[in-house]
Amino acid sequence: MGRHVFPSLVRGPLESCDRVFDLPNESDDESADAYVHLQQEIDDHVVRHASGFAFVHSGVIGVGDAAALLIAPSGHGKSSIVEELVARARVDPPVDQCADYYSDEYAAIDARGWVHPYPRSLLVRRGNPTQRPVTPHELGARVATAPAQVRLVLEAPHSAEETTPLRITPLDQGAALQLLLKNTPQPIEDFPGIFGPFTKVAGQARSYSGIRGEAPVAARAILDLLSG
Repeated sequence: MGRHVFPSLVRGPLESCDRVFDLPNESDDESADAYVHLQQEIDDHVVRHASGFAFVHSGVIGVGDAAALLIAPSGHGKSSIVEELVARARVDPPVDQCADYYSDEYAAIDARGWVHPYPRSLLVRRGNPTQRPVTPHELGARVATAPAQVRLVLEAPHSAEETTPLRITPLDQGAALQLLLKNTPQPIEDFPGIFGPFTKVAGQARSYSGIRGEAPVAARAILDLLSG
């Protein structure tokens, strides 16, 4: 199970810790379920205690020095579109046609409006009702190691009825700011500092809202939108 916990981060000696988790030995299925709950607990702890960051419930991918926030409710294809965008193991040749992996769950945004890597394992369903962890290494993904400026904010949950890659409309700066505030796990009354980073993102990124079709075709359209 340890290989799934932020697998891209360098391990170091344990000198101090804020919280300890004790997990029993279990079957593979039970272990996967336990990992999902463990990762969610870690996420909650980070969101509450990582000072200097505003968090958005969002997948995050990057191309060059530009990053995209891919916003969707849980269960509406956020992790599946991130997986499609970063999975170099599925591409022949496996170069430059895929994005860099930042996160499949949270965008960690600093005071400049730049997003930092949060490289947890992806929690994917792949048509199943329950989530299972998949490491970026298993996908052949290239994991981002540096922050990037947010250039695209896209709210486009998957719709099984949608026949086009993306059906979206642009958002003005005010609507983009409302979208970010609606999708943060940090209540603004407890974390008033998030307003500044979100305002920076809303002012510097192109923002859209709508729905998307199936992941393989939507991924290409998202890459074109980010680069365009």
